[in-house]
Amino acid sequence: TNAQMLNDNNSWNVLTYPSGLDQYKRTFQVCLDGDSIVGEYSYKKVFSDQAEQSGVKKYEGLIREQGEKVYLIPNYSEEEYLLYDFSLTEGMEFECVDAWSPNTELFYVKEVDYIKLGDKEKKRIRLASYGSWGEIIWIEDVGSLCSPLYPCGPLAPGAIHELLCSYQGDELIYKNPDYSECYYDYSVLKETIVDDDYSVSPNPVEDVLVVSGNDISQVDIFDVSGKKVYAQPDGKEINMTSFPKGTYIINVYDSKDVVRSFKVIKK
Repeated sequence: TNAQMLNDNNSWNVLTYPSGLDQYKRTFQVCLDGDSIVGEYSYKKVFSDQAEQSGVKKYEGLIREQGEKVYLIPNYSEEEYLLYDFSLTEGMEFECVDAWSPNTELFYVKEVDYIKLGDKEKKRIRLASYGSWGEIIWIEDVGSLCSPLYPCGPLAPGAIHELLCSYQGDELIYKNPDYSECYYDYSVLKETIVDDDYSVSPNPVEDVLVVSGNDISQVDIFDVSGKKVYAQPDGKEINMTSFPKGTYIINVYDSKDVVRSFKVIKK
């Protein structure tokens, strides 16, 4: 059998949020748009689209499938990574790669069975980590139930991804049973916390963000995908000139590790 993840117009809606910060959940879409030839292989161009950032598609790389395997060349590299192998059987091992970090993790196949999607039976592979990453599920034609580009979830602490829905064209082929919708826009975030002792300004910001507070031990900045993009101990002035335009979550910690969170728009 052949993998069928990469038909034209396939797309995936993914819910993402920083670990422990459920109130900052966002939905983004991974989609295929266009073809490219590299060497002897034909690839699909893969993009992510975060509607909150003006609906601008971000180029993520090139992806192809061959037989029951799916490969990715991430946007920053010429190296090809094996994302999926749907020929795996129970007891076999698979080294998961997070193409956007230096991390890998060895998993083993705990169980292989079949589930019904629509009127078709699809292979389901349950993988378990030898380490602390837990379990992950792949479904034939859908991919990982985390995110199609993260076969075992982000292998870096701080970000959570959950697949909401998967489409082939306009046809919904998978829907996460834990959620009622395929898209959630949690856009109503706190601009400032109700705490006169802490604030961030200006907002929106073009260059320098000033973090005010009497007991600041750490400042972390997350993008809307939940990825930590900046950290500064005792940070009170942060130069954001080089940050891409968009929405960021600023976590301000005091010496007792109490966190105050702010949403900031980078112009």
